[in-house]
Amino acid sequence: MFLFELLTLGIVSTHVDMACLPLLETPTYIFIEIASTTEQHLLNSFPMARCILFNHLSWNIKNLRVSQEINSPMQVACNYLNLLDRNEIDTKEILFRTVKAIKDPLSAECCQNLITKYFFNKNADDISSFRFVEIFINVLADQLVRLSSSQFFTVDNLKLMVKETNTSASIVKTLIDVSKDFATRSIKTKKAQLEYTTADDENARLDTIIQWDDSNHLIVFFNSQIPDTVSALYRDRKKVHDNVKILLKSQIIGDPTKWELDDYNSMSANALFVKLEYLARKSTEKLELPAYALSGDNLIKMALILLRARANIPVIVCGDAGCGKTSLVVYLAMMVEVQFLALNLHAGIDEEIIVRFMNDASKKAENGEIWLFFDEINTCTHLGLLADLISRRMLHGKLIHPNIRFFSACNPYRLRSKSQSEAGLTNKVKMYEEQSNLVYQVKPLPDQILDYVWDYGVLRAKDELKYIEIMVEKELKKLGHPAFVELLFASQKFIRKVKEPYSVSLRDVKRAITLVKFFYNSLENRPPYKKGHKYPQSGNPTTTTRSYVLALSLCYHSRLYDQNLRKQYRREMGQILQSYKAYIGENMFAKIIREEQEDYINRMKCPPNTANNEALLENVLVMIACILTRIPLFLIGASGSSKSLAIRLISSNLRGSDSNDKYFRKLPQIYLIPHQGSSSSTSDGIIKVFDKANKYQETTSNQYPVISVVLLDNGNFHFLMIFCSLFFF
Repeated sequence: MFLFELLTLGIVSTHVDMACLPLLETPTYIFIEIASTTEQHLLNSFPMARCILFNHLSWNIKNLRVSQEINSPMQVACNYLNLLDRNEIDTKEILFRTVKAIKDPLSAECCQNLITKYFFNKNADDISSFRFVEIFINVLADQLVRLSSSQFFTVDNLKLMVKETNTSASIVKTLIDVSKDFATRSIKTKKAQLEYTTADDENARLDTIIQWDDSNHLIVFFNSQIPDTVSALYRDRKKVHDNVKILLKSQIIGDPTKWELDDYNSMSANALFVKLEYLARKSTEKLELPAYALSGDNLIKMALILLRARANIPVIVCGDAGCGKTSLVVYLAMMVEVQFLALNLHAGIDEEIIVRFMNDASKKAENGEIWLFFDEINTCTHLGLLADLISRRMLHGKLIHPNIRFFSACNPYRLRSKSQSEAGLTNKVKMYEEQSNLVYQVKPLPDQILDYVWDYGVLRAKDELKYIEIMVEKELKKLGHPAFVELLFASQKFIRKVKEPYSVSLRDVKRAITLVKFFYNSLENRPPYKKGHKYPQSGNPTTTTRSYVLALSLCYHSRLYDQNLRKQYRREMGQILQSYKAYIGENMFAKIIREEQEDYINRMKCPPNTANNEALLENVLVMIACILTRIPLFLIGASGSSKSLAIRLISSNLRGSDSNDKYFRKLPQIYLIPHQGSSSSTSDGIIKVFDKANKYQETTSNQYPVISVVLLDNGNFHFLMIFCSLFFF
C-alpha cells in the first residue's frame, strides 16, 4: 500500500507525518528492484507491477565491472589467465607488490573475454549470478598471489628443478580447476534446492544433492607454516600429475628415491594432524585441542573451507544432521588460531540477538581476523537480515568490518521419501502437515546466499566405517574391539535401510560409545539389590559384551517401533557377535536387555498393583541411562504406555543419598522441572525453564550431587507437533 500511494499519488502519510516526491522541473525517476524468485512468485504478487514499466535484468558478462586496481583479485587472476592464454606462463614472471610489479592493468573487455574462456566453458547455461564469478576469481587470485610471492615457484627455479617445460602451466591449470570447482559446485547445489522447493514428494530424492567428495580435482595448497612450500591434497593419488609429483619430491630433505605420494586414506590420525598443521597453522607452539576424529575425508574438507576463508568467500555448509559440519568448522578455527564466535540459531531468535552478536564481533574484529559461525541458519525467521550480512556484508545498510569471515551450517530443504512412523501419534493438526512432510523444519535459503552453499553430503560407507574405527579407538581404548566397530557400522546401515538415509549419523555412534562406558562402569560397580542375588552372572556374556548389547539396545533397538524389525535387528547383531566367538544369538540379546531392565525395576519401590510390562521396563531403563549420561531423549507413545509412570518412579526412587537402594545412593539426585507444552508455547517460555534448571544445578556438590532434568510434556514446539515427553540436559 505504501508503494502504491507513493507511485500513484506522489505522497504518503501517517496520522502524524507526511512525505511527498520532490516537485522539480525535471522528472524524478524511481527505480524498484524486485528479487528474482522461483517462477517469479514475488513479482506476480504485486498487482501494481503490471501497470508500470519494468525491466527484467538478465545475465550478461559485459555487465561485469572490472577493477583497474592492479592488486585487485580480478587483475591478479586475469594477468595469469592472459599469460596462460598466450602460452607465456612458463617463460615470464608475474610479480605483485614489489618494485618490479606489473603496472598496467588489463582492460575490462580483455578480462571479460578471459573469464568467459576459462571459467564459463561448459557452464555458461547454468551461470546466472556474478557471485559465481566472484567465487572463482577470489579463490584463484588468493592462490596465485601466494604462487607469485613464493621463491620456490619462480620460473627460473622451476627450470632448474623440473625437466618438463610446462610445469608453471600445469600448476596454474590445477589452481583454475580447483577454483572452478568451488563456483560450479555452488551452482549445482543451488539447482538442487530449487528442485526440492518445486518438486512433489515423488521427485524429492536425496541422490540429487551434490556431494563434496564427487570432486576428483587435485588441490595444490600453499602451506601456512612454510609459505614457500605446497601440499597436494587428493582423493585418488593415481590422478596426481607427474609435474606436481616432481615438485613435491623436490621439497623433500633426504633421499628422494624413498619418497612417495601420501595416501590420505591410510594415514594415521597423528600423520593427518601434522599435515593439517602445515596447511592451517602459522605458529609451531603446541595447541590444546579437543578430541576429534581426523581422517583423510575431513582433512580435504578443511582445506577446501580454508581456501574460501583465505579468499574472504562466505562458507555455507549444507548437510544432514550429525554429519560433522559444526564440529569440523569449530576444530578448524582452533587449528588456525583465529578468533571465533558462534551463534546457534532457531525459530525463536529475534533480530536484536543477531545485531548484538554482530556488534560484539565488530569490536573483536579490531584486534584481527575473526570467524563468525551461524549454526542452523535456515531455521531462523530473519533470513533476509542474515542473507544481507553474508552476501553483501552489510548490517542495516552499513558495511561490516573487513576482518570478519562468515561461516554457516544448515540442513537441506528436503521432502520425506517415506511416511513417518507414527508410533502412537494419532492426533494430527492440519496446520503442521506441510512441515511434517519436510525432513527438517527449515526454510528455503534465499537465492542470494544459495550461491555460497556447498553441500557437505552424506558420509559414504567407507568414510563412515573409518570414522567409527577412529572414534572407538580414541574413546573406548581398552574397551574397544573390532566387533563393536562392526556392530555400530551394521546398526547404522540397518536403520538407514528400514527408515531413511538421514535417520542416523555419527551422533548415534558417539552416544553408543558413551553408553558403553556407562554400562560397563555401572555393571562393574553395582551392588546386588538383595542378599544372595548376583548380577551380572560371571562367564559368557562378559561385562564388555553386555555393555555393547545394552548400548546398541538404547541407540538403535529401542527406536524401532515394529516388533518384527526389532527381532530382525537382534538376529543380525547376534550373527556379528557370533563371528567374533561371542555366542550371543537373538534370544540372548533380548535376555541381556530384559535382565538389565528388571535389575533397575527391582530396586524401586513401586505403587501397589504396578504391572512390570514391557513398556514400563523399557521406559525406566532408557530414561535412567539417558539422564545419567546427559543424552537428550524423545519418548514417544500413546496415552497409557507408561511414560508418566516411569518418570514418577525414577523421581521418587533416585533421591541421591536418601534413596532406599544401595546403588541408587551412589547416583545423583534427580530433580524434575516439568513444563507443559502447547501450541502457544514460546521460545522465551522454554528458555526460562532451562534457566531455572541451570540455577538449581548450581546447588550440586561432590557430597550431594544433583542432576536437573527438564521435562517437556506433550510438547508442540516450533511447529513440530508430537505427543511425547522430552528430556534435555
